[in-house]
Amino acid sequence: MAAAVPGEIVTGPITAINGKMVNIQGHIYSIAAGSAAYEAVTKFQPGQIVDVQLDGLAKSSTSHAINITLHWGD
Repeated sequence: MAAAVPGEIVTGPITAINGKMVNIQGHIYSIAAGSAAYEAVTKFQPGQIVDVQLDGLAKSSTSHAINITLHWGD
């Protein structure tokens, strides 16, 4: 069985965040339960620029955030 390949990375300022979703510049992404994003979500606040790793395409309504990290530089 092959390992799943993670999807896109979205970078931008957090507009809103809670334990179940993160809003990056008006785009809402559900946070996958048990993921690194689920564990890290409480460490961030609106206004911070982050990189959000998705498990699918950014345009897909079924994609979930699987990791969130603070964005460093360009």
